[in-house]
Amino acid sequence: MITFLIDSLIASLIASLIASHRLRAAQAEQRRAAVAKAAALKEAVDQLRATGAEEDDIKAAARKAAEAAADSEALQVFTFWRAVSGLNPVEYKQRGSSELAFLSLTKRKSVAEKYVDETLSGRNPEWTKP
Repeated sequence: MITFLIDSLIASLIASLIASHRLRAAQAEQRRAAVAKAAALKEAVDQLRATGAEEDDIKAAARKAAEAAADSEALQVFTFWRAVSGLNPVEYKQRGSSELAFLSLTKRKSVAEKYVDETLSGRNPEWTKP
């Protein structure tokens, strides 16, 4: 019975990993296609301008290019950083990786590091513990 449960768990984990990998691959392909579409439409607008096409045609193509660029931007993936000071990483994981206060995120690691440095030196009182 225990062997069956372990085998089922392993099979479930493997299936989950495969599905996760397929999803990431599909998302990466979707981002790549969106970037390619935006670039192609921008080039089409440039060609229309170079050939002296009708202004309405150029505006319509530019609108489509702008929409494609916005779609491409919306699909971009970012890494976010958070600043935590005075908290043991083991304790943080034991709590289920949950914050006990408002969470501030930044796209720049240097900003998070600066907040931690200021907190440890006492220069940023709103980040220090009472």
